[in-house]
Amino acid sequence: MSLLRNSIVHVGSWAALVGFGLWAYYDPGFEPVIALIAGVVGIVTNVEDLPLGRGSRRKLTPEKKIELRDKWGPVFKDFFLRTARDSYRTEVIMHDVARLAPY
Repeated sequence: MSLLRNSIVHVGSWAALVGFGLWAYYDPGFEPVIALIAGVVGIVTNVEDLPLGRGSRRKLTPEKKIELRDKWGPVFKDFFLRTARDSYRTEVIMHDVARLAPY
């Protein structure tokens, strides 16, 4: 998700948590507790996507990127070529785009 969407979800989850917490305080019942759980789940699942944790990502130098590309490139190239050879079909279905009636 984008940073804006993550921020909106996070702020909305906190607002829901506070709002439903007040509802549960003043009118205890089953519904506000379920909503509180939903707010907590929204906050917990969205924490890792916020910019607070972005500083811990590894930053690769251009040399390291080239080294990793050279290391893993042949592995994935062989994998994709093998998959294409083994699982792709050679049959082709032609459709007439100008035709109005279905086949």
